[in-house]
Amino acid sequence: MKLSTDKILQSTLKFLLNDKPDLTGNYLDIGSGAGDLIQLVKGNFDVDSYALDYTDTLMQFESQKVDVADLNNCTLPYDDDFFDAITFTEVIEHLEDHRKILKEINRALKKRWNFNCNYTKYIEYEVKD
Repeated sequence: MKLSTDKILQSTLKFLLNDKPDLTGNYLDIGSGAGDLIQLVKGNFDVDSYALDYTDTLMQFESQKVDVADLNNCTLPYDDDFFDAITFTEVIEHLEDHRKILKEINRALKKRWNFNCNYTKYIEYEVKD
């Protein structure tokens, strides 16, 4: 099934709305690009948003700071158990070693919260019970 970027972003938002309707706190979008998903999430939840990407030149929203990192070889620049939700949309298929970033996401994500990952074959992963 091939989905457009807009449909993928809407599906990710729907996942959060269904799974965490009262989401607050710190939210990270990895591979944030222009910031479209961040804007959707902030429009529906009272969260402090963080953006992480390989460059900060893609972000279209001046108020959104972008942390820059090489996702193939990085330690995420965030404390352990810092995020209440993390999205990772259309990025994992571009990485050489997805295990490194998944371990880092697990470290930075608060216990008992969800992580949503979509990629070209549109599969969702949930971690942390």
